[in-house]
Amino acid sequence: MAQYGMRASEWLNQLAEYIRQFHYEPADDRVREFVRLSPGRSILIAGGVGLILGVILRRRLEGGP
Repeated sequence: MAQYGMRASEWLNQLAEYIRQFHYEPADDRVREFVRLSPGRSILIAGGVGLILGVILRRRLEGGP
């Protein structure tokens, strides 16, 4: 069990370092360009993500699996 804890800790440290070094400006520019070129698709994607998050949060708040 301790081995899994160490692996998880290492993975989280690597993820934190990646997030610290991530450059948000280029990603922001790409997202804005995608939305500008495909507004309908962007709305559908945002709605789908919102629906999935809503289902997950509802289950957590209700104490489900």
